[in-house]
Amino acid sequence: IACDSTWSCPCDNMTSNIELVQNGHFSLGNDGSFSNDYTYFNAGNATAIGQYSVVTNTQVPQANNQWACNDHTTGTGPFLIVDGASNTGNNVAWSQQIPGSDSGSFNLCFYVNNLVIPSKDYDDPIIGVFINGTQVIPNTTLPENPDVWVPFNVTWVGKLPAIIEIHTLSGNVVGNDFAIDDISFTKCRSFTSNPC
Repeated sequence: IACDSTWSCPCDNMTSNIELVQNGHFSLGNDGSFSNDYTYFNAGNATAIGQYSVVTNTQVPQANNQWACNDHTTGTGPFLIVDGASNTGNNVAWSQQIPGSDSGSFNLCFYVNNLVIPSKDYDDPIIGVFINGTQVIPNTTLPENPDVWVPFNVTWVGKLPAIIEIHTLSGNVVGNDFAIDDISFTKCRSFTSNPC
């Protein structure tokens, strides 16, 4: 059973499986369902290095006037923003423990966007993704240009519970800023007909 098989639903339309991530679209705001190594700041205020918030696109330039981003889900909804720090070079930007005892193949997918306006040409953030302490998506640089949501998708074979972590791995302070949205983790299933 593979998540990228002919009959599996794509990342944007995973309607055939039960969603295991809580608040993956961030519609519930900073509800405590996820954790990270950063300090929360209220949406509508200015950010500082080492802080995060859940904002809408109109609140992004209020956080930092050198940033711009639209929500991935609807274009106007909430998403997570991270003003990356460089004190360790291995900070957790988002983490959630997935409970349960089920085992098999699971599909993790999410979207990340470099927040910095492309004309600024700052250093780019670098992220890595870990499940239960093992890196499952290699270090990936998020360029400012083009200004797009970059999809990430990986199949993980294992047994729940699972701790999923998105790390910021850049040692830079300036430009180490990004948004995360639409995080999904579902168990893969095989089908005899297309359910999508």
